Amino acid sequence: MFIPDIAVADRAAVSRGTLAVPLEAVLLLVEIVSPWNQSTDRILKPALYAQAKVPAFWRVEREPEVRVVVHELEADTYREVATVTGKESVQVAGEFTVDLDVAALLGDLER
Repeated sequence: MFIPDIAVADRAAVSRGTLAVPLEAVLLLVEIVSPWNQSTDRILKPALYAQAKVPAFWRVEREPEVRVVVHELEADTYREVATVTGKESVQVAGEFTVDLDVAALLGDLER
């Protein structure tokens, strides 16, 4: 069992105090690549998330610069659709838009 760094799910599937969400309610999973777990965050987790049909997967890379690599599910695998290094609006599997600010994210990651 994996616990993603960030999970975004349909609000209807989440009640106050929820500790687990049905996988079919998850819209986006985000992994922040850690130095000691790179292959798991980059290869294993996305493959399993795609197999589970999670519509969107984002990977936050910290080296050589902080960036968000945006993936969307296409058939049974993720396709990279964007890499965000600054401020940008990003669609999440056609469900909603997120305004990313990587510089602000960098500040949060360095704390």
